[in-house]
Amino acid sequence: PVALKVVSHKIIHKSDIGGVRLNLNKKEEVKRAYREVMDNATREVDKRDILGILVSPMAPRGQECILGMVRDPGFGPVLMFGLGGIFVEVLKDVTFRATPLYDQDVDEMIRKVKSSRLLEGYRGSPPGDIDALKETIVKLSRLVRDNHEISELDINPLRVLNDGVVALDARIILSNHCLMV
Repeated sequence: PVALKVVSHKIIHKSDIGGVRLNLNKKEEVKRAYREVMDNATREVDKRDILGILVSPMAPRGQECILGMVRDPGFGPVLMFGLGGIFVEVLKDVTFRATPLYDQDVDEMIRKVKSSRLLEGYRGSPPGDIDALKETIVKLSRLVRDNHEISELDINPLRVLNDGVVALDARIILSNHCLMV
């Protein structure tokens, strides 16, 4: 199975405009989904602002999280962590830390999020690879510390698997540019 996702620097929330299709198994499904995603996207932005459609394998199940960064004039890079979906959007269950971050900082950052217990496994779901999540946050801390041109960054969702993590969508704003994956 594959996923289709519109690629455009002008479309930040792809799902909101119908710019994502998941679990496509057949050639006909992919063709139909491509047309639907393009139709939806061109209703939102000029066709010249659409770079294309990304086709990728479906990721394994896991707990969705969000990582973000903004460059604060006083503190420098500040990282944000939370569990994805309603935990961020409705409950605002996130935590922030100024960089650089070290292992102890990351442990505290993850534990401070009330919903983080879901990463340990819940109602039959396997536990997530918390060590891989911690390593990802520490590496992200180094990335934004060493690359001053990064003014904002979002990895949403970052799926924490039973073994590892995978970024399903990312947005990086470089001083006056925007890169999306």
